Amino acid sequence: MAKLFASEAITRQSADFMDLLGADGVRSQGDPSARARGAVDYAFRYALGTTTYGGTSEIQRNIIAQRGLGLPRPR
Repeated sequence: MAKLFASEAITRQSADFMDLLGADGVRSQGDPSARARGAVDYAFRYALGTTTYGGTSEIQRNIIAQRGLGLPRPR
């Protein structure tokens, strides 16, 4: 549950931060005009990958439903 929560939270937060900065958030590392030396763009791209590390978020939800809640396997 911690993996699912953390990956979903970092994805939401980085998307919100990107929305907050607008076009300035898209500038990548190496661009001298990038905010925080491109850390915003890097965090956004990294966050999308966290939903697949150790099993996708969908698989994690299925595991929680089966083992934690005792629900039947999805078909």
